[in-house]
Amino acid sequence: KAKDGQFHFLLVDNPPAQKNSKTAEAKSELELFDPKYGLYSRKYAQLRIPEELGRANRYRRWLRGILLKVNYTYLPGRSRQPALEETFLAAYVLYVKESIRESDMGFSMQDGEFLLLLPETPQQGAKDTALKLIVVPESLDEMKKDYPFSVDIEYGFLYYSGNYPLSYEQFIQKLYASLGGSAE
Repeated sequence: KAKDGQFHFLLVDNPPAQKNSKTAEAKSELELFDPKYGLYSRKYAQLRIPEELGRANRYRRWLRGILLKVNYTYLPGRSRQPALEETFLAAYVLYVKESIRESDMGFSMQDGEFLLLLPETPQQGAKDTALKLIVVPESLDEMKKDYPFSVDIEYGFLYYSGNYPLSYEQFIQKLYASLGGSAE
């Protein structure tokens, strides 16, 4: 308030560096999530998984990884239909998100591949989760009856005891090497 009793305002534009900083921060935040499925992104997996591996090693805690890979086999003479594949994937990812605990983390790794991180989960619990998730629930099974493809979901999992150091690259490599279990 000025001496004359009036209020004076000065309008100042934010300096460009601050605007760019906010834009970069917002963009970085968006890259933490896969916009298609609402899971964490592959980029975030590269940051978060090493943190979880370090925590598991430091405190000798269990950490389980489940890799899910969705494959399509088209009926003879039918062409690929990416829109239908995406419709199925969106519904399947929703099923996966509803099937895991709040403390578990889901990452969209690449087309049709999803990684789940299950901290402090016993081997049998992780195996039960993987086996549950590779069986398409009845609601999705009904949905895909009209699709020109069958769906096969492969899984791989890794049991990390935390008793030895394990890098992100080793963790991912072991998960991909364990792919092969499946159910249609």
